[in-house]
Amino acid sequence: IHTYTSSADVGLNTVQNTSLSYYYCLPNKLFEYIQCGLPILTNALPDCMALVQQEHIGHVIQTYTTAGFNQAIDEMLEQDWTSSCADAMVSILLTARWQMDSLTPSATSIGWLFV
Repeated sequence: IHTYTSSADVGLNTVQNTSLSYYYCLPNKLFEYIQCGLPILTNALPDCMALVQQEHIGHVIQTYTTAGFNQAIDEMLEQDWTSSCADAMVSILLTARWQMDSLTPSATSIGWLFV
């Protein structure tokens, strides 16, 4: 899958906001795109949008329509993602890790942490 995904020019996230579960999703596919060094084109779901914008690794589709997709693709093509995106991806891969919080009798949690 890595070879197939790496051959793409862009990673596309098109999860539709049809429920709260989808609204708050952060698909594993986004992290696969990061591992492959692909710039990400995502729709405006809060967590997906925050990751892409805060890390400067892609572009957000503002409206989930054909015109919105076309506009986002055009805007994305105007930028040179080769160097800026690659630097951000390396930074993410070097600093992001899974970490298990200390175990307590009341709860355990595992979360994605940027350190």
